[in-house]
Amino acid sequence: MPASQYMRINKWKFSQKAEHDLNREPAGWTLQALIDAGMSVTGGCLDCHRHQKLDLPALRNRFGADAPAMEWNLKPKMKCAVCGGRRITLTYSPDTSPKDLNRKSAGP
Repeated sequence: MPASQYMRINKWKFSQKAEHDLNREPAGWTLQALIDAGMSVTGGCLDCHRHQKLDLPALRNRFGADAPAMEWNLKPKMKCAVCGGRRITLTYSPDTSPKDLNRKSAGP
């Protein structure tokens, strides 16, 4: 078999595998799961260095509660509101606010 024909076959197999991977169930966070876990997501523009906390409930209402919310799902849909840049980074953060600071301990 000529090398060029072998390469064509390998590319075709890769394409089918890539298509299969796109059609499988999404792994990772959904928008509703992020909201339920108290997570926040901040988008940052690598061109103008602007940062903005994403409104997760608004995204849930627009795309649905079960919409995948991993970085590779959200980044292609995003662009900077200031400069229009598409080089976006996302930071996922848990809720780290202190809990029960005013609660008195039941001690002796």
